[in-house]
Amino acid sequence: VASGLNTEEIVASVNRAIPPKWIQSLTEDSLDEFSNYLLGTQDTFIVKPLVGNQAAIAVDEFKSLMRKANAYNLLYNAMVIPTIERSLEAEESQIKKYLPLGIQENLTVHRLIESIQRVAPVEWVQKQVEKVLNEVTPYIIGETNTFEITVALTDRVDIALEETKSILSETEAY
Repeated sequence: VASGLNTEEIVASVNRAIPPKWIQSLTEDSLDEFSNYLLGTQDTFIVKPLVGNQAAIAVDEFKSLMRKANAYNLLYNAMVIPTIERSLEAEESQIKKYLPLGIQENLTVHRLIESIQRVAPVEWVQKQVEKVLNEVTPYIIGETNTFEITVALTDRVDIALEETKSILSETEAY
C-alpha cells in the first residue's frame, strides 16, 4: 500500500520476470528427469533450473518497480531517518561524541537529516543501488566469478563540504 503500486503493475512485472511458459518448461524438464529416475533408467536425478537470462530480466523488473514505488523515499523514511533520530537523541550518542566545537548542542535531528538528504539524495542512492545490482547479477547467475562494488563519492564531496560549512555557521561554531 505504501509503495503506491497497484496489483496490476506488480503482477505484470512478476509475469515478465517469471513468465508462466518458463515455469512450465522448468517443471516439464524436472518431471522428465524425475520420471527417468522413478522408471529406473537413471540412478539419480538432477533439477537444475537455468536462470541466466530470466534473472537479468527479474533484476530489471525489480529496479523498475523500485523506481515506480518511490522505494528510496520509503527507505529513507523507514530506516535512515529513524536511525539518525535514535543516534542523535540517545544519551550517550556516538555521533554526538565525535562532533567538534560544541556543534552537538545546537544540531537538530531535522537539520542533520536535511544535510544527509542533500549529500545523499534519493536519486543518487537509487543510482548506486542499481549499479550494485548490475554488478552483482552476473555473479549470482554464474556468468562471472567475481564482482566489484564501487561507490564513487567524489561528486558528493563538494556538497558535503557546503553542508558542513552551513552547519558550522548555523551553530555558531567559531
